[in-house]
Amino acid sequence: MRASRTGILDREDCYRWVRFLDERFDGKQNIFLHGISMGAATVLMASDLCLPMSVRGIVEDCGFTSPEEEFQHVLKQSGKGYLSRPLIWLTNLFCKALAGYGFSDFSSDDCIAESRLPVLLIHGEKDDFVPTGMGKKIYQAAAGEKEIWIAKGAGHAESYYLHREEYEHKVLGFFHRCIEADAYAED
Repeated sequence: MRASRTGILDREDCYRWVRFLDERFDGKQNIFLHGISMGAATVLMASDLCLPMSVRGIVEDCGFTSPEEEFQHVLKQSGKGYLSRPLIWLTNLFCKALAGYGFSDFSSDDCIAESRLPVLLIHGEKDDFVPTGMGKKIYQAAAGEKEIWIAKGAGHAESYYLHREEYEHKVLGFFHRCIEADAYAED
């Protein structure tokens, strides 16, 4: 299992890119983190890092709660749920030895619970790869301003394709609200 397949180490890359942009533009830009699927888990797991003030919010589209919960779900869906405990234990052991972390060392819901960043959560109503319940769990855990949109009829990572206009309206509206709220806070 490569570390980049879980989002755990990618959160550090996300952090470094945000710091680079913040320094490059002297903190004078609005940065929003946006990710789909593992990318969504990555930006959520980056949310509890010491992000610069230029980061205004996070858009998360069908992200999972933790690698361990996602692997358990995938094995159950494939009809191999009986293998989940030994298989996850074994791959977790390898991951700890090779990558230096375990599947439950970080979770999206734990990280967003430590962050005050506003978050827009998007999840497909019919997502069977990352269950909609994971999106709802992340929403419940979020400590800052939060919104959730369950896209009707959408499967995994299909919300934009099936509801393009509504998706863009919700995301751009979220951006504007975060920027406006920040402008009022500075007055």
